[in-house]
Amino acid sequence: MWIKKAGVVENPAYHLIAAAVLAESGLAEDAAGEKDWLMTHARDLVDNLRTWTALRYARTEDRARFVGSLRKAGLPMPPSP
Repeated sequence: MWIKKAGVVENPAYHLIAAAVLAESGLAEDAAGEKDWLMTHARDLVDNLRTWTALRYARTEDRARFVGSLRKAGLPMPPSP
């Protein structure tokens, strides 16, 4: 509920986080919509998801969970280094 109330829809990070949250909430269709937005409007972010995630999540467990959520949303995630 709260992710849809955020007023920052022009920020690509919002769509990335929304995709993860919606996928974890079982809202696959909404998560796919966020994935599509990212693939169209923020392809550079999608191509560098591992770097973006590593800069924001210090703990390996947190990064792994977020990456898993992005995979559930259908985002292409490169294998772990």
